[in-house]
Amino acid sequence: MDININDKITLSNHKKYLVISKITYENKTYYYLLDIETGKEIKICYENVEKESMIEVKDSELLQTLFPLFMKKSQEVMVEMLKDF
Repeated sequence: MDININDKITLSNHKKYLVISKITYENKTYYYLLDIETGKEIKICYENVEKESMIEVKDSELLQTLFPLFMKKSQEVMVEMLKDF
């Protein structure tokens, strides 16, 4: 799967999500997703390459590790975007 920031994806719950951020951590690709309909529900998922699916991260310790990495990545993306102005 080739999923990137700003892509829209549909998960098995049949809801559509916007990819807000994407990082690689310990050889897995993780995605920060925002529910497009309400803009209130977020999910952190990783890509299961073999099954071409997304698996939601529920481990609170892992989430605490990932959130700062997503924020750092988002800052980097914003800096790059601002260079074009």
